[in-house]
Amino acid sequence: MSVQPKSWLGRLAVAIAGAAAMVVAFFLSIIALAVVAGLVAAAIIYLFWTTRRLRRAMREQRNAMREQVIEGEVESRDIQ
Repeated sequence: MSVQPKSWLGRLAVAIAGAAAMVVAFFLSIIALAVVAGLVAAAIIYLFWTTRRLRRAMREQRNAMREQVIEGEVESRDIQ
């Protein structure tokens, strides 16, 4: 049930109200986008912060393994 305004003043008021509603919706969407981007950035920073010890330990283990030399021979047997 919608009632359309009959006078030009009523149409103008509806047009202004509609434009204002669109502007408000646009700004609210920009604010929502900024909040979501901030939450994503905070989650990424939290993830990197909490895994830094694990990454450091893995890096040290990799460097320690590079210093070890394992010597040996590889023998191949052809199975027929």
